[in-house]
Amino acid sequence: MARLQSEDQEYMSAFEISVESPIERHQKYPDQAVQYFSWRMTQGKRLISSTRETPSTADQAPLLKDGYIFFREPEDEVKLLLSRLEALVEGNVDMVLFEPFEPSIDLRIERPDRDKADLKVYVFIDEGGVETGISRWDALGLRFLTNTEMLSLFIKDLKSEFNC
Repeated sequence: MARLQSEDQEYMSAFEISVESPIERHQKYPDQAVQYFSWRMTQGKRLISSTRETPSTADQAPLLKDGYIFFREPEDEVKLLLSRLEALVEGNVDMVLFEPFEPSIDLRIERPDRDKADLKVYVFIDEGGVETGISRWDALGLRFLTNTEMLSLFIKDLKSEFNC
């Protein structure tokens, strides 16, 4: 699991992402490969998750559906995300905006002041797009403050989690 967490240790916010499957060839398009992932957003004691905790909970709450994917071929979206995040840590860019080809996550991280390590994180999840195949503007979201040290740990964990 890769975890990007807030600086606030008293009332922690975090975004986590985990591999759910090995890289698989797309059934209709064999030149494309995808990899399923799950996510969790926490703020204090609250948790929102893409995974089914128990079969009975999933049956009662149909929004908890697995089906989030990154394309890994022909273009590797995980490596693309990693290169953008690394550019932010290195100070080459002041903002990263990432939305995979299958638009299920919108991740924006920005540096409000070039002279500081502070970062603003915005994560939005388009559950409707995953459920229906139609991307919508409506989304679940989380925002928090972090820093380049925590982003560097997230990058390290993403590389390990997705074998990059």
